[in-house]
Amino acid sequence: MPPIINKFPFVATHLKKIIAKFNANNEKHVIKCWSRASMVIPEMVGHRIDIHTGNAFRKLTIKDPMVGHKLGEFALTRKRKPQKAQNAKNAKKGGKKGK
Repeated sequence: MPPIINKFPFVATHLKKIIAKFNANNEKHVIKCWSRASMVIPEMVGHRIDIHTGNAFRKLTIKDPMVGHKLGEFALTRKRKPQKAQNAKNAKKGGKKGK
């Protein structure tokens, strides 16, 4: 379900200025952004933005379906762990069956 936009979207001031400058000159450069709370607006479509995850930057190309969402939604801050416990149990069971 797309997000409902009832309020004026928040976009960091420095990000707005950079996007406006690039759009005026028809330039496409990578933009580093620490503002995860900024909302994706139609002017950003087609630009590459590096979003800060807390310890690194995640590269993101803005596309049409992303409009209305926050930048932080596309850059996860936590790594997913594989379920080792489940794999270890299966390995134990397999070892007992073979004997």
